[in-house]
Amino acid sequence: MKIKSEFEIELLTKIFIGWGFDSQKARIVADVLNYADLRGIYSHGIQRLTMYEKKLNAGYIDREAKIQVVKQVPNCIVVDAQQAMGQLASTEVMDRLIRVARKNGIAFATVRNSNHFGAAGYYAEMASQAKMIGFAATSTNPLVVPPRAKNPFLGSNPFAAAFPLKKNDFVFDGATSTVSLGRIEVLEKLNEQIPGEWAIDGKGELEKNPANVLSGLTQEKRTGGVLPIGGIKEANSNYKGFAISLLIEIMTAIFSQGSIAADLGNGKHDISHFFMVIDPTLFISLKQFKIQLTDMLTRIQKLETVDGKKVTLPGEKEQIALRRNIKAGIEIDDKTLQQVKRICSDLKIDF
Repeated sequence: MKIKSEFEIELLTKIFIGWGFDSQKARIVADVLNYADLRGIYSHGIQRLTMYEKKLNAGYIDREAKIQVVKQVPNCIVVDAQQAMGQLASTEVMDRLIRVARKNGIAFATVRNSNHFGAAGYYAEMASQAKMIGFAATSTNPLVVPPRAKNPFLGSNPFAAAFPLKKNDFVFDGATSTVSLGRIEVLEKLNEQIPGEWAIDGKGELEKNPANVLSGLTQEKRTGGVLPIGGIKEANSNYKGFAISLLIEIMTAIFSQGSIAADLGNGKHDISHFFMVIDPTLFISLKQFKIQLTDMLTRIQKLETVDGKKVTLPGEKEQIALRRNIKAGIEIDDKTLQQVKRICSDLKIDF
């Protein structure tokens, strides 16, 4: 089934109001989820509703939370999100950093005691739309198995960076593992097998069944999990993907004095985030920055290719999906659709 973007935003807003959020907060969360679905990042859109529902019902998310700045210097803040929705804490922090960067040129923040914040690109793009450079990263539950290990220790630890351009901002958003857990959840809903070297079982063998991966990651003692970028073999430089994931864990969980992924369970979260905003005019005029970045990206796209198709830039697939989904609507798989209908029925919301 396909639904229009405007309908999804309205529906998500009603659902979060039904779950006890005020209309302004509900709309912010809805916008972040819709941002993901519009760009084809279906793992981080409306299909995440059941996860939030479980966290809310268990009391792991505080609807009334007010974030607290626990440490502050002119360009940096450390924030305790007080178990707020990750989207609410993150948009508030990024708004603040953009204001600071306008004044001081650069601003950083770390956040602890937060929750899943959706697609990292949303927050990075908040900065690029303000003609700044944005960076956003987050820790997650333990999902990633380090090379040669049997059990997960690190999170999938996604990060995003966004740079302002004249037309479509240049945005990269991705996990530092081969794939996010949400992608595996989507495959399980679609009853499809895992392609490529995405995950292993508790014996270190490649796992193709998404249900088995999810089962292993929800046990009290987690077994198997997602692989770092580079897959299962050291020959494919998986230690580099492992290192990048470790760096994000340091910048999020340790900088904020939060919990590392290995110390998180399947219940209450202590997810940590890291944000950075840079005014490019510290180094170069905004006009010249856009000219040079556009020129570089254009030259890459014009490179001769082996199959006659142009090189696909980071974020380009998301831009293609954005144009398609705005026009044709957002695709919702049958299992997610039934989950949404059940939630709407529980809240007495018309679907």
